[in-house]
Amino acid sequence: MKKCFRIAALVAAMGMALAMFACSNSSDSGSGSGGNGGGSGGGGTTNGGGGTEISKQAGSISYATTSVEKLSTAAAFTNELTKTGDGTVTYASSSTSVATVNESTGEVTIVAVGTTTITATVADSATYSYETKTASYTLTVAFDYKTIPLTLEACADGTITLTNIKTGFKYSKNGGEKTDFATPNETLTVSAGDTICLFASGTGSAGSTNTDFVIDCSTTECYVYGNVMSLEDADGYSTCTTIKSIYEFQNLFHPSSSANQIKSHPTKKLVLPATTLKLRCYENMFYNCPKLTVAPDLPATTLADQCYYAMFGFCAIETAPALPATTLASGCYKEMFRSCESLTKAPDLPAPTLYKECYYSMFSGCTSLNHIKCLATDTSAKDCYKCMLFNVSSTGTFVKAASATVAADTTDDPTKTWQRCYLTNNSKGGIPTNWTVQNAN
Repeated sequence: MKKCFRIAALVAAMGMALAMFACSNSSDSGSGSGGNGGGSGGGGTTNGGGGTEISKQAGSISYATTSVEKLSTAAAFTNELTKTGDGTVTYASSSTSVATVNESTGEVTIVAVGTTTITATVADSATYSYETKTASYTLTVAFDYKTIPLTLEACADGTITLTNIKTGFKYSKNGGEKTDFATPNETLTVSAGDTICLFASGTGSAGSTNTDFVIDCSTTECYVYGNVMSLEDADGYSTCTTIKSIYEFQNLFHPSSSANQIKSHPTKKLVLPATTLKLRCYENMFYNCPKLTVAPDLPATTLADQCYYAMFGFCAIETAPALPATTLASGCYKEMFRSCESLTKAPDLPAPTLYKECYYSMFSGCTSLNHIKCLATDTSAKDCYKCMLFNVSSTGTFVKAASATVAADTTDDPTKTWQRCYLTNNSKGGIPTNWTVQNAN
């Protein structure tokens, strides 16, 4: 009886063991499957429940350009982001009142003048990890002064005289309605802070030309700013970039009897946006304007004979505007900066081939000028750099094209690209003897 009981107990115990073994196998199978599934769904960081971690690659993001400047009228743009890896990037603007940004593409739309920071943020992915998760750049938006007409702002009570006014020319005072000039020569009475805006008589090719038209602020200091092309096109000046006629702005601010008292505004810009010029179009335009300290930008790449002749003669400009043209014209820069005694550095002169009198007396009398970079390699044209550096600083640096050659002394050497000259005896032109000559990088 006891023996039977023991056998029964043994059988029961074996049954329980078998049942537990079966449950264990079932559970292990389920978790193994789930582990593989979890590993796959979790980006491959685990493998079949075994806990083996797969390392991620290092990703990165950056902006090559970390400071961007735009005008208030600029179209939407995208500053290129460099990214390694497949992390998702989102974009944000710190000041949406200045510019907004598409959070997915990074395209920026300008809203108003000001400064904002555009930030790109990247998220880790299944295969890439980013130690630095943000990149940013500063966007500065400036007002586009091409959108306002040529403006005179009186600094004190006085008068502004306009002579040789063309038929149909108009003006507005303090933002009022456009008014016809009553006579060809007219004097406007102004109080301090008054503004006078000037307009041509028509639009596009219908507008009149401005030959001999002169703005005289010789008795009253006036700030000058805005777009000079309002004298070309009364309505479309903001997009007008071609000067219509020869002599168009000749002597515009150069009254014959006295110095003009126009001044550079501390924040508002004078704009000369023309890219295609005409014969003598800017000749003497600001001649003898001793209070003009900031030159307007000059983006023109298509020049004409004597287009900039004596444009800034006897002005007080401290920094010369860039001169981007690589193809010149006869006399194009002749006497352009004559006797600008505050000018210390010449604009880069990239043209490889010079034309007759193109640099004739260009910096004559610029007594502070001590640096010039000129990349000309063909200086065979007649008088192309005659008196170019007459009476400049006694010492300075002349940066030349590497292939250009320089005469050893003041003796003429027609085999050389550049001659040497004495500072105050520069009738034939050349590099002053006391200046250092360097090759451009």
